[in-house]
Amino acid sequence: VDSFLLQLAGFNLIDIYLSMADQRSDTIPVITSLKDFKLQQVLSINPKQKSMSVCGHWPEEDPTTRAIIVAEKQPITEKTIDSLFSKSAHLKQNFQNDIYGQFEASNCSLGELKLTTIFPATEKHILKYMEQSQYLLRETPEDYELITRPFIQAEAMSLQWVYNILEGRSESDRVVHRDPDLSNGFILVPDLKWDSSDLDNLYLIAIVMRKDLQSLRDVTSDHLPLLKNIILKGKEAVKAMYGIHGNQLRFYIHYQPSFYHLHVHITNIKYESASVLIGRSHLLDDIIDNIERIDEHYYQKRVMNFVLKES
Repeated sequence: VDSFLLQLAGFNLIDIYLSMADQRSDTIPVITSLKDFKLQQVLSINPKQKSMSVCGHWPEEDPTTRAIIVAEKQPITEKTIDSLFSKSAHLKQNFQNDIYGQFEASNCSLGELKLTTIFPATEKHILKYMEQSQYLLRETPEDYELITRPFIQAEAMSLQWVYNILEGRSESDRVVHRDPDLSNGFILVPDLKWDSSDLDNLYLIAIVMRKDLQSLRDVTSDHLPLLKNIILKGKEAVKAMYGIHGNQLRFYIHYQPSFYHLHVHITNIKYESASVLIGRSHLLDDIIDNIERIDEHYYQKRVMNFVLKES
């Protein structure tokens, strides 16, 4: 119970619901503190939503008259962000790869935070992280050849950090699996969005070794051995490293991707994020099936719908 109360102290917003196993209580206790609450069961913890639900009872109540407590962290606002830049905040660096760094921040009023730094940041980086209106676009194969492909060639951000991983110059201690085959191989590493500890939020990236594939538009039947290899060895690596079974994983490719070197996202099916929504994500099993059963050049011929920011 003590550890539960310490954990709960990190939450700013507390909603309390009362229910009874067999009968309705005539009196609802006045709640001013949780120090005497008798914890019976942790019902759920949702790291992505930063919430947890527990069940227990108040000491003056019958144990069958149970209470449910749902605790949620308050969102970061402009008013609370100042504590991150105070003298008391402490940073611990996890790694640095080219312009990208990852840190753990502690000793600020926001609690423990995972920070990603980008320095020097270009205008393209600033626009990527800026809040903007979004639109659902419909891209024909002709649109891709006339508009999207020239844009990728002219405007895409640097891939040096990707090549650093592939060539073993950065993040080698974070590699979960390395298949060096130049045609069908890939490097499996934790995504920057994952803290590498909470398995419910597991998020890995399989970056292909070959450099001639920029996005899903380039994938044909020639690349099926690569995609199947990622599924097979990706499941084996995750099971060996984290103990998570293959049917508890989601393999998918984004279109449009955040960077133009083909990569596959691998997440726990419990992971909830906009990155898995329709309009961006394509399940790897569906991609393989479409190419095998419908057309070997399926993704060069089909119309692609995707969500894009205004700029």
